Amino acid sequence: MTERLDELLGEPGRPGAPASWDAAEALLGVTLPGAYKAFVDRRGPGVLDGSLTVFGPVDGTAAEARALWGTWYGWRQGQERNPDFDPFPYHPEPGGLIGWGSDRPPASGRGCPLGGAWFFLAQGPDPERWPIAVFSDTGQWYATRGSFDAFLLRCLERRDYPLFLDFTWPHPEPRYLPHPAG
Repeated sequence: MTERLDELLGEPGRPGAPASWDAAEALLGVTLPGAYKAFVDRRGPGVLDGSLTVFGPVDGTAAEARALWGTWYGWRQGQERNPDFDPFPYHPEPGGLIGWGSDRPPASGRGCPLGGAWFFLAQGPDPERWPIAVFSDTGQWYATRGSFDAFLLRCLERRDYPLFLDFTWPHPEPRYLPHPAG
């Protein structure tokens, strides 16, 4: 799938420096999907086709991991959730959501999203089989199965993606722009 993504997105202009995922996985208490880590290691954290920000570590520190995966939408562990608004639990609850992206990046390009959010639904022991869930800023949810890279490919080929997104996304010639280093 890497080859097909390269066909669609182009070769990485500035390959991502493989970052240590140890701090993130220690904070989360799980191993993140390998296809996701490989994508971020290859391309770096960045923006897919001007809309989807893909998060990932750069320096691999515990502080960075807390900034990227600490809190989503103000939810706190032990806090009661509204199943009408949040049909899925948030990690570390069993089967909970683990964020990996946003369709409206914060000004810094890192941290919690301001608009819609893209998650892994950590169901089961094999992270390669975790579903992907997307939450819109209008409160709609979308969930699908498949690996991270297979899902991105299906989105880019317009075969499987949240229909509540901007109808012009993805563009016919999508690009991935890594965040500037430093």
